[in-house]
Amino acid sequence: MKQDSSRINKTLSSRLPRGPPVVLHHALDEQEEAEFFARTIISLRGRLEGLVDYKDFAVLVSQNWMLGPVKNALTAAGIPFSSEVEVRLFQPLLYDVS
Repeated sequence: MKQDSSRINKTLSSRLPRGPPVVLHHALDEQEEAEFFARTIISLRGRLEGLVDYKDFAVLVSQNWMLGPVKNALTAAGIPFSSEVEVRLFQPLLYDVS
C-alpha cells in the first residue's frame, strides 16, 4: 500500500483480543462442511463469550446448491440466521421461451 501515493494512510486494528489462527478444513462432502461451519460458530461464540454474537458471523457460499446443507446445519445447531441470495455478476440467465 505504501507504493500507492494516492491512498490515505491508515492503521487498522481490532477491538477484540487475538483470536484463534485461521484453519484450513477439508470436508468430505457438503453436509460435513456445513456442520463444520455450525460447530465453528458455536465454538468461537463460546470462547469469545460476551464479545461476539450470532449476528457477527457470516457464511458465504459460492454455489447456490450449498444453501440447503448450510441452512439445515445451522437450524439443527439452533443457530439463528437469515439468508440473502445474490445473483452472480456473470451468471447466465436462462429463459423458457416455449
